[in-house]
Amino acid sequence: MAKEDKIMVTEHILEVRHSAVGSFLDVRGYVADYIRGSKFLPHWKIDANVVNFLDNVGKVDKEGAFGGYKSFGYFNYNPPTKNLFQDRASAFLKIIIDNPHYKIPDVIRFGCRTKVFVPYGKDFESLNDAINKIYFSPSIKEIIPEKQTDLQIIIEYKEKGFDAR
Repeated sequence: MAKEDKIMVTEHILEVRHSAVGSFLDVRGYVADYIRGSKFLPHWKIDANVVNFLDNVGKVDKEGAFGGYKSFGYFNYNPPTKNLFQDRASAFLKIIIDNPHYKIPDVIRFGCRTKVFVPYGKDFESLNDAINKIYFSPSIKEIIPEKQTDLQIIIEYKEKGFDAR
């Protein structure tokens, strides 16, 4: 498969964590009806501590959102345009802020993450071996077992006052 023919799958997530709000548990239905009434996402599902908003009956196909007693957020899979995620996440944020039943206290943490999945075309063993050869020195290999069940590389840095991961 040519490099330009590779299929990439993306997942974009916005999450805002805030101080716990016990009163949210008493108004979940109002929050669900308000979001559905905004025509942002047509379906909702109420769980114990969160209301999930879905683009399809009983499941998320392309986008979803949630509001809970400790956080709220929006996510999108494979948006067709560069700005769809930003536009929809901003719209959901505005709807949440305008919701008279969901009063957001102090924000603890704000995060936005994009995951990209690119097919490798080989089995896990060959990918694991390649990563081990490139990234792990002999002293690291003494600490980390040779056969992992999963492996990821995370880079964290500060950029203009923000932590990037």
